Amino acid sequence: MTYEQWQIGLEIQEDGIRALALTARRGALRLRRWWQLPLPHGCLVGGVVAEPEALTAVLRQWRKTLPGWHRLRLGFPAHRTLLRQVPLPTARLSEPECERYIAGAAARQVGVAAETLALDYHPTADGKALSVIAAQQGEVACLMRCARQARLNLTAVTPDASAPGALVRHLSAPLRGLVSWHSGKWYLACDTHWGWGEPPAVTTFEQACALLGMAPHDAAWCALPAGVAAPEAQAFDPWRAFAHLQPPLPPEPEKWLVPIGLAVGEAMS
Repeated sequence: MTYEQWQIGLEIQEDGIRALALTARRGALRLRRWWQLPLPHGCLVGGVVAEPEALTAVLRQWRKTLPGWHRLRLGFPAHRTLLRQVPLPTARLSEPECERYIAGAAARQVGVAAETLALDYHPTADGKALSVIAAQQGEVACLMRCARQARLNLTAVTPDASAPGALVRHLSAPLRGLVSWHSGKWYLACDTHWGWGEPPAVTTFEQACALLGMAPHDAAWCALPAGVAAPEAQAFDPWRAFAHLQPPLPPEPEKWLVPIGLAVGEAMS
């Protein structure tokens, strides 16, 4: 008998946990299961884990429902990250030297000690600089420690706003970007970059598209805040990424953009 590995996306918010498992076979995605779990009040405050023991207890109980053969991608709150561009080093560096250069350059930009940052980076689309994602090392380490103490097979910690980028390939041409209102913020993603914005700086669909760097007619949307309009023909249902669904779907399915994106991203990795 062949066992298919479950790819899981896990999003932790102050109102609870959303997790989704899928399997991929010959490029087709099959929904296996979803979970919506409550968290004790005060467990997460402003995107930061305030009660790690309580979070670990919830994750440990949830772990009992999972198969041993699984891979988990965990969303990290995008508003707790910083996005910066760092110039390419002028000399050829080894990987450790390159990482020290990037950490130092990013730390100088944000005015903190390099050793306090957790970093990820990749070349920009034009190849002229490095796009750097920085977060507080202690906050990332706390989430990873909770997951590992719960015996979860954690493979990646990813900014949650970047997760919709894994779904861009499921858009119909000519759409090439994805914009959505999620947990009081705008999440924006395309093939090459991602971001987030919030009121009052970003209040309309058109402003969100501009922040992503594309015209409104090039972007799909998943959810919108009350009173905001966007072309109905550009609406995108993230559940369309699945070739096989297993009803019933969760209540308020539009809130599952991030767990779906995380799970699809894990399946594509």
